[in-house]
Amino acid sequence: MHDTLAMYAAGRTGRWGGRGLQIQNLKRPTMPDPDACAEALLRDPQSWRAFHTLDDLGSLVRSAIAAPEGYRLVVADLASIESRVLGHLSGDANLNKVFADGKDPYRAFGEVWFKTPYEEITKEQRSLSKPPCLGAGFGLGTDGESMVRYAEGLGVKLSVEMASDAVVTFRSTYPAVPRFWRNVEDGFREALLNPGVAFGKQGQFIKHGRFLRIRLPSGRSLYYDDPLFVPGEGLSYVGQDSFSQKWQRIRTWGSRLTENIVQAVARDILEVGLHRFRDAGGCVVAHVHDEIVGLAPVDEADKMLGVLIKAITAPVAWAPNLLLDASGYTSVRYRKD
Repeated sequence: MHDTLAMYAAGRTGRWGGRGLQIQNLKRPTMPDPDACAEALLRDPQSWRAFHTLDDLGSLVRSAIAAPEGYRLVVADLASIESRVLGHLSGDANLNKVFADGKDPYRAFGEVWFKTPYEEITKEQRSLSKPPCLGAGFGLGTDGESMVRYAEGLGVKLSVEMASDAVVTFRSTYPAVPRFWRNVEDGFREALLNPGVAFGKQGQFIKHGRFLRIRLPSGRSLYYDDPLFVPGEGLSYVGQDSFSQKWQRIRTWGSRLTENIVQAVARDILEVGLHRFRDAGGCVVAHVHDEIVGLAPVDEADKMLGVLIKAITAPVAWAPNLLLDASGYTSVRYRKD
């Protein structure tokens, strides 16, 4: 399958999007050994009747992506990249220390939230800590309702009371993050009200003509069309709604702009890794969100996995203090590791 990735499909961040096969939106496996199920289907196509639901069958699409004979897929994924970027950009000492100490961010948050030693955090507590770690950094409300909905999307059930407490705990544990939201919003608004004048750290907010530009550490910029600031109503710009696909005026604020910036920087980190792996002799066949999928002969697969992990975790020139990490695997079939 070729041409399944569309460059710059996400207009506000520059991330790639899926086309056709939609490898960026494949279902998670519903069976403990999807590879064995895929092999069974190859031996006997009628064995699909043994699956209980179409969801079971649909979850094998990932396993249908396989290396040719004599080759292996070489796959590596940037670990907690958005949380790492958020900590780096905001300068939050507590969040950065989690990664400097080599800790799992979900368990580290659970340690504070549940007032339980890090080593004693249960699997359930870690699961409950995942939504706050991924969503509270981008402004989900302290009323808890938005966090409940966000957690449901991750397959986690939180009560409104727990969700509210999680958001409050996140903001107090990592106080530089909400300060960063406010700084981003202030820079955006000041640049909007003073066209041609740069605001913010290193002057990354500036308005020229109909566009307001946010310059990223990589040198790439995000553009916001026809931005407005209306007292009492806040900031907005003209863009394509992600659900209706219609062009309309979209409201925004500091935490949402922060999410755009963080996702854009994570995208640029991935791009650096793609070029490095290719330049080191690697063969890239796909990339999905923060994961790179390469291909290598069987006898070189383990070596190329090391090359790939090094390519995506080595210091980046424009973000030298960003703490990066990755894990990976080699396999005949593509899987959710």
